[in-house]
Parts: sequence; structure tokens; C-alpha cells
Amino acid sequence: MQNEIAYSRPVTLTNILKFAVPTIAMSVFMSFYTMVDGLFVSNLIGTSALSALNLVYPVIALVTAISTMLATGGSAAIMRKMGEGKPDEAKQDFTFLILVNVLTGLVMCGLGYLFMGKIFGSMSLSPEVSAYCWEYLSRYLLFTVPILLMNNFTLYMIAAGKASLSLLCSVAGGVTNIVLDYLFIAVFRWGIGGAAVATGLGYSITAIVGLLVFSNRNSLLHFVRPVCRPQTLGRAVTNGCSEMATALVNGIITLNYEDASGNPQTISKDFSVSAEEMNMDDFNYDPSMDDVQPEQTGMPVWAWVLIGVCGAVVVIVVIVVVVRKRKKAKALAALEAEDSDEDL
Repeated sequence: MQNEIAYSRPVTLTNILKFAVPTIAMSVFMSFYTMVDGLFVSNLIGTSALSALNLVYPVIALVTAISTMLATGGSAAIMRKMGEGKPDEAKQDFTFLILVNVLTGLVMCGLGYLFMGKIFGSMSLSPEVSAYCWEYLSRYLLFTVPILLMNNFTLYMIAAGKASLSLLCSVAGGVTNIVLDYLFIAVFRWGIGGAAVATGLGYSITAIVGLLVFSNRNSLLHFVRPVCRPQTLGRAVTNGCSEMATALVNGIITLNYEDASGNPQTISKDFSVSAEEMNMDDFNYDPSMDDVQPEQTGMPVWAWVLIGVCGAVVVIVVIVVVVRKRKKAKALAALEAEDSDEDL
């Protein structure tokens, strides 16, 4: 009952912001996923691995684009039926669209493994970069289904009135990705494949939480026996085409700017160097220069900063969620008390 109030509230700026702000913050935070992988890969593995990461990004963008299309278009169709007062049809379509996402993820995973060799073979890559591309993408494709579920559950949680939970899952997934990136690359020495596994596990958090949330029949949206309605899938695809095109553009631009050989581009310019003898008597000697600085070990400073910022965001989100739940509990208790007084 509490969740159904969300669709009976008047359309005001405050109510719109309650849905929009967590979605905006979640989108901004999720945009850091690929950037975090690039930071760890370039600093802990090397520039060749970073080139491979950019070369496989168009494939990643394709997975993201299809999942975004199904998620945005499907959630719009589900929320429309909820607003029209058709909750049973909305639940049936919701379950049907989730099954479509699972099937799509399995097909994309199989096609990725089938054509991965041909794609990299047509690029004339160096053996080192080709090996990096194969290692990263072969691990990443294992998480195709969780990635599609993550994108869908992120929006369906908002449709079910759980925008704060959706934001919390996205932040938790990002923090998990950062921590596992360092552990798998720097500690366990899993290489660029470890970065792919860390990213997949970060995405899987929202997928697992979504499965638990929507398996609960007390939720506004939950799994029921699906009904195949082709028109629902058609609306989801039509509504989500623009978002899919936006996601694909980034992959196309990245591919065009990356060297086909997978090597960083350099600019050469001739220069001359001359050496002259120096009189040491005129040199101001500093005894402190003899002190040997100890080699820095452990996690780099920028990684600590990333983890600290993400940890602070998680703490803030948890506090906000707890406070909001307490306020809602007090409001419901007050309403129940008024109802009991009226009955008396």
C-alpha cells in the first residue's frame, strides 16, 4: 500500500525531484565505472593494456546500449500501466521483459565468444595488445546477463518506489569495483582480466539485490507468471531507441580515435643535446640530497582518494535511507493511530 501511494501523488516539483534526484546521482556515479578501470589498468599494468581496454570498449558499449534500450523503454511502459491502474498487467509485462533481458544476455554472450577472434583478427593488432583484448573481453562477457539485469533493475526499483535503494546499489557496486580492481590487479596479479571480473562483480550487486527485491510479493513490482505481449516489447524497443543510440555513439568515437595497431600515438621531433664541463666548486652542495628516499609501497594515493570519496558517499546514502525510513514509519504509525481513533 505504501508503494502504491507514489502513483497517486500529485505531480509537483517536490515529488518529481524525489524520483529524479536519485536517478541523476546514480547515472553520474555509474559513469565512473569505465574510468576507474582505466585508472587502475594504466597505472598498474601499462599503456598497452589501456589501449586494449579502449579497443574492446565498442563491444562493451553495444552491451550497454541494448540493455539501456530495454531498461528505459521497458520501465516507461511498466510505469505507464501502473499509473493507469493496471498493476496485474504491469507485473506480467515486467516479468516478461526480465526474461527477454536474460535471453538477450545469453545470446550476446554466445555471439561475443563466437566472433571475438574475428573482430580482433581484423584489427591487425600487436600480439601483446591482442592478448590483452582477448583476456579482458572473455572475462567481461561472462557477466553479460548480470549487466543487463543491473541496468533494468536500477530503473525498475525506481518504478517500484525504491529510488534510494537503487542509488545505494549503484554506489555499492562502484565501491566494490574500485576495491576489487586493486585487489585483483595489484595484490592477486590477475592482470587486465582481474579488472574485467571486478567490473562484472560490481554490476552483479544490483542484479542480486534486484532479484531479492522483486522476488518479494509485498513489493509493488514482483515476479509473476509472465504473459507474452509482443506490443509491450515493441513499445520498450521503440521508447529506448534514442538511449541506445546515445550509448553507441561513445563506442564509435572511441574506436575512431584509437590506433588500429593498439599502440599509443606519438609525435617525434628532432632535438640536439650538448654537454659541458661544470666546475664543482661553484656548485652549492646540499647534504640532504644524499638521503635516499624509501620506495613507496602499497596502494597509491589516488586509489585511497577514490575509495575514501566513494565510502563517504555510501555512508551519506545509508544515513539518508535510514532517516527516510524512520520518517515513513512514524507517518504510518500516526495514520494507523488516527484510523483506530476514528473506529472507536
